[in-house]
This record gives sequence, C-alpha cells and structure tokens, in this order.
Amino acid sequence: MLYKLCNFAFIKFYFMLNEEQIKIPISKSKLILALFGSLVFVALGCWFLISPPKNNFLVIGFTIIFRVVGFISILFFGFCSVFIFIKIFDKKSGLIISSNGIIDHSNYLSVGFIPWTDISDIQIRKFSSQNFLLFFLNNQVSYITKIKNPLKRILLNANMKLYRTPICISSNSLNTNFNVLCNLLFEKMNLISQNKSNQNNN
Repeated sequence: MLYKLCNFAFIKFYFMLNEEQIKIPISKSKLILALFGSLVFVALGCWFLISPPKNNFLVIGFTIIFRVVGFISILFFGFCSVFIFIKIFDKKSGLIISSNGIIDHSNYLSVGFIPWTDISDIQIRKFSSQNFLLFFLNNQVSYITKIKNPLKRILLNANMKLYRTPICISSNSLNTNFNVLCNLLFEKMNLISQNKSNQNNN
C-alpha cells in the first residue's frame, strides 16, 4: 500500500513538472489561522495600551514601555490582519511555476512575475524557525525600484540587507508544504536548464 502511494505521488509530481503551468493556490485554512493569531496580538496590544500591567518592579518608564509595545503591536498586527483578510478572498493563485518563470502572489512583498533568465540561484534559509526560499536575481535593484508602494519598497530593501535579496518565498500561505515547494522549484529550474543546454547543443 505504501509503495503504491509513493509511486502515485512520484507520477503526480512528474506530470506536474511537465505541465506548462503549475498553479499552487492560497491556503484559506492557513490564512484563517494567521488571521486569528494576528487578532490575538492586536487584542494584547490594546490591553497593553489601555490598561498596562502594574509596575511591581519599580522600573522607571515601565508603563510607558508597555504602552509603546502595545501601540506597535496594534499597528503591525492590525496591518497584517487587514492584509490577511483581503488575501483570504483573493482568487489569484499564490504561486505559478511555468517554463517562462514564476508568478508570485503569496505574500505582501510579492513582486509578481520573475523570469528564469533573471534567477541566478535559489537557496534555502531558516530564520526564526521558519523556512524560506531566497531567490537571487541578476538585477535585484530593479525589482525594488519598480515598486510604487513606499512601505513595500522599504521592506524589500530590508530584505536586501538581511538576506542579500529582496525576494523571499515560504509555504506559509500556500496550499502545499515546504518540501514539495522546494522540489517543484528546484526540479523545474533543472528542467529549464537542461532544455536550454539541449537547445544550445543542437
């Protein structure tokens, strides 16, 4: 039974790779959980701002610190909650992998279409117990400068300083797991590279 399941998974994976487009949808259940978590932090922020814990340790500025933390929590997680809520009703595929490149709509910092010709390398990184795929591009700065949203541009520049690339993709909002996502991208990239090599030899 296990052999049949593994064999079926391999056949399905093989056919996915050879499709013109691999569409990975957004996971509504993951987004709902993320929305719930964000709202919990918004509620905590409201509590810290309105009624901070009593200063039992006689620390100077104790109340102010909690109120500042509460204010930041409301702003950040409030923004996350709005974005996640909108994303739940978004009908676009979270990630599309094709022979031309990838189209990313998986998170707030997504830049849309990235052709394979622009991708020099893909690396796996782990940050704060979260797995990410970092996409290193031949013209990384141009992907930042074309963004009109100033907040998004600031965050992409922060990614650039932290990871040496603005493009980071995880499976957190996608209807797949991280291992499958990695396999699909790496195998598709290898397939594109092999096809290009065969064309050059011919």
